[in-house]
Amino acid sequence: MRPALACLLVLGLAPLGCAPSPPAPPAEPPIVAEEAVPDAQHCARPVEKTAFQVAALKSRLMVTALACDSTEKYNAFITANRAVLLPQEKTLSGYFARNFGRRAATEHDEYITNLANAQSRRRIIDNYRFCRDGQQLYADVAAMKSSTDMPTVAASRTISQPFNVKECPEAPAAAPRQSRPAAPVRR
Repeated sequence: MRPALACLLVLGLAPLGCAPSPPAPPAEPPIVAEEAVPDAQHCARPVEKTAFQVAALKSRLMVTALACDSTEKYNAFITANRAVLLPQEKTLSGYFARNFGRRAATEHDEYITNLANAQSRRRIIDNYRFCRDGQQLYADVAAMKSSTDMPTVAASRTISQPFNVKECPEAPAAAPRQSRPAAPVRR
């Protein structure tokens, strides 16, 4: 009997070979566990929370551009999506103005700096995966049917933030006014 056939008969294996197949590789662990970040000082309205997510996406792409030789992709992203990015930035500025008054510009600038630093820390830990994932993110935004899909793409990603932005609870609806019976007319 031929050795391969004998092996199949003895082990009861299908004719794919005698050696068991290697186990599937384990799922790739995250670059690093998400850092514990403090909650933001102030809650955000739903449109403001979206603006924070878009800012994180933009920052992630910017750091990828600088660290992974993708500046052309970043410039193309900014140019193609300017019509969505500018209103999102205005909404983000409104959040800081509403919550910080005269310190709004300083707080906003500090947020943008800390956001880029959060992305850079992830790159330092594992540059290869950071760049690979960043290139996939560029492919995802390039595949958007419209720039208006950007908030959806941004919300679907876990992108490091310097603080956790909580959405403001909805204000309770005003109670309907009770109508009173008409007062009698005096004569």
